[in-house]
Amino acid sequence: MSRLASTGTFAPVRARKQGSLMQALLARARASVGTFHLQGGSPLLDAVLDSAIDAWPARIYVGLMGVIGFPMYYVVWTYWAPQPYESLGLRLAIAALFLPFLLPRAWLEPLRRFWPWYWHGTLLLALPFFFLFMALENNTTPWALSYVTALMFTVVLAPAPVAAVMLLTGGLLATSLHLLRHPDVQLSTQLIVQAWPVVLFALGGGLVLNVAVAQHKRRRTEALLSVAGFVAHELRTPLTAMEMQVAACLREPHNAAERLPAMEREARRAHIFIDMLLSSIRPASLQVQAHELEPVGISNVVRSAVQRYPYANERQRKAVQAQMSHDFTVAGVEILLEHLVLNLMKNAFTHGGGAAGFRVTITSESRPHANVLVISDNGRGIDGGDLPRVLDRYYRGGNPGGALGSGLGLSFCQDVMRSLGGHLEVQSAPGEGASMKLVFPHWPADQQATAS
Repeated sequence: MSRLASTGTFAPVRARKQGSLMQALLARARASVGTFHLQGGSPLLDAVLDSAIDAWPARIYVGLMGVIGFPMYYVVWTYWAPQPYESLGLRLAIAALFLPFLLPRAWLEPLRRFWPWYWHGTLLLALPFFFLFMALENNTTPWALSYVTALMFTVVLAPAPVAAVMLLTGGLLATSLHLLRHPDVQLSTQLIVQAWPVVLFALGGGLVLNVAVAQHKRRRTEALLSVAGFVAHELRTPLTAMEMQVAACLREPHNAAERLPAMEREARRAHIFIDMLLSSIRPASLQVQAHELEPVGISNVVRSAVQRYPYANERQRKAVQAQMSHDFTVAGVEILLEHLVLNLMKNAFTHGGGAAGFRVTITSESRPHANVLVISDNGRGIDGGDLPRVLDRYYRGGNPGGALGSGLGLSFCQDVMRSLGGHLEVQSAPGEGASMKLVFPHWPADQQATAS
């Protein structure tokens, strides 16, 4: 099954009944082209399919631009600002290619497997081919500028590798047709050829921006999926606990009142995890209210996190060492603080390295105006170029271990710490491990500020 056939973008729509002749033609076309099988497919093919899927909702607007724009500009370049060469037949043929874009979805549904090729084929002929051919035929400044505009449209409407192929193919077709019409022409005298620095700059800049936007979109999607998956996994724990409590209440109704506090505690845990997911998507939504703060012993938080962490094996479990020199109290939410420790432990195991002798050490420090919880490891550390940006949202940096992260873990920890009046410090050097320091204000000062 093709990606187009399986995506939600193309929601199944019952097509209108077609005549037997149309059905026969469709069956023959399908048999000749076949279906896409993407297992082991090329990145270029994936880009073609993804681009076509993204473009499906915009097909009406693109179709209107093509159907209206090509004939309209025949009038512009023939009567208002006459150019040396025009072709109404060529313009009408290109405009006709956009007519299927305007058809109802039900009519196009049986042909959806052909959509990627028709979409990109139409763009190839309408943009790089047509505009370069007209620029060569006219050899005027307006058409040189028009070709640069078409080049930018191509880069916007298609991913970088597909746009490059389209521009190259369309350019070769346009140049070949121009040389067939004018065998003795010298291409070096063409204005569009002489303006190659401008064309090259527009092409290079457009492709670079195209790649940057695509990478940002992919990273953001991966980040949100990663966070959603993590929180969904964490929600199973309180939901399972609540399910067990309900089952116990059904077995022993007379003891139901005794189990209500535990159920309330697990429900609160679930709400906090949901809030963490929402705040990961919308950072401004993370607001810990003053009435939600309570005195929390940091040793209890560390003990619970070390016990609850989902270790991959016994070696990981033994790698964690909690060496609290002193306990201290912070103003916070216990479940939220526990999640911070779990997140930093996960970060250490994911990015620190799993070589023999790897350790995660949890210690505490005391400063004149703050208490500090330190989660450190002796792994590979953080590269100097990445260190200033590790707290930036969605930034994942170099990942030599191949682990896929969301780029949200440390930035989320920083958001939580700031909401509690503290902050997160990161210290690291390549090959010397990393230390994540949760810096909390002293509890008495925070208590007085809250009371006031």
